[in-house]
Amino acid sequence: VFGGTLTGQVVASNRNGLSVGGDLTAAGMDLGTLLRATTGSDRLGGVASGRLRFLGTGQTEAAIMAGLSGDGDIAVSGGTLRGVDLARLLRNYDPAAIDDAAVTPFDSLRASFAIAGGTLDNRDLMLTGPDVRATGEGQVMLGPRRIDYRLTPVALTGEQGRELAVPVTIRGPWSNPEIAPDLEAFALQRLKLDDAALKARLDAEK
Repeated sequence: VFGGTLTGQVVASNRNGLSVGGDLTAAGMDLGTLLRATTGSDRLGGVASGRLRFLGTGQTEAAIMAGLSGDGDIAVSGGTLRGVDLARLLRNYDPAAIDDAAVTPFDSLRASFAIAGGTLDNRDLMLTGPDVRATGEGQVMLGPRRIDYRLTPVALTGEQGRELAVPVTIRGPWSNPEIAPDLEAFALQRLKLDDAALKARLDAEK
């Protein structure tokens, strides 16, 4: 399936109303192909493995998705995130690094998630690449097919050895979300770093 393997079980029961559940394990799947087929998005790619347990009830697809519950995890290797160049954004503080043609390559991405009331919630995403690492947290609304996510990238080598983090928001329909830097948070962080550097210099001159 999608270049890899999928094992486990899916059970559908119409006893006292329709319910659908599953316990699946994936290995070596082409994430880009999978996401294009299921969400219409090609912004995230790589070789993915993971686990998914889910349960939904209802007489329509919309009802099942709105009440879906479960949990799982995912690991991606040798991947790309399209729509933003995080290293360039950090290095040049350049909002133009966010563009449909921009790409962030990464070595690994790991995340776990819980699903309740049709909303997938993640709080521990970790992305590691050759020039940048990033943490992430947010939600994916499965029924409305929308995403509200926040990536906090950190340059491996910041300006003058300091590590700089610029939060990036990913919001909107999951087939074509808007990616934007949180420039206000970035400005506040730079101000704090500058204040700390000034205080350290004044202390050293005493």
